[in-house]
Amino acid sequence: ARYDTPDEVDVYLDTFLLLGGRYLDTARLYPPEAPGTAEVGLGKVEAGKKFIIDTKVFSQAPGSAATETVHENVNTSLKVLNTL
Repeated sequence: ARYDTPDEVDVYLDTFLLLGGRYLDTARLYPPEAPGTAEVGLGKVEAGKKFIIDTKVFSQAPGSAATETVHENVNTSLKVLNTL
């Protein structure tokens, strides 16, 4: 399902929370049809205040496992998720 506005994301997450959901899984590449928008959407509604969020770093590009690159990707995700 697609949730394009913060209000739509909030309604979905509030329902998920009421049903007992506590963990969210995301990545910088989610969703496939609009990479990067999942983290942005979660950040706009400050989902990290209500949920534990798991995310991933892009690991298919050359050099993506280098320590500095991993740190950069983690910091970018934390900023976009609005958790810093």
